[in-house]
Amino acid sequence: MTQVLHETRGPVALVTLVGLGHAAEMCLSGRLYSASEAERIGLVNGVVAPERLVDEALARAGQIAGRPRPQARWIKAMLARNAANGDLGDVLRTEARYLDLARRSPEHAAAVRAFVERRSA
Repeated sequence: MTQVLHETRGPVALVTLVGLGHAAEMCLSGRLYSASEAERIGLVNGVVAPERLVDEALARAGQIAGRPRPQARWIKAMLARNAANGDLGDVLRTEARYLDLARRSPEHAAAVRAFVERRSA
């Protein structure tokens, strides 16, 4: 059996994703997980039948692509910066900075108007 050494940040991210118990089992045993088990423990966001994979991927990509681009960039940057940051104060400051940017954007103003008018943005 081939042993795989995980990338430097892999185990830390894995613990955050699935918890210490599952991460330890994965790293130490090398056991393969079924799709449904990977979904159950939070390793993947969803499981679809192979024949639906492309349609589902395109639908999810379309949903993401339909969101305002500045906010999508800010969310990705914030998540990347905060993912392994153990300093709660820094995490909160980062989130506040991006939230302030979002609140000052025209997209936010349009979303608030849509909410008040009870319609989709």
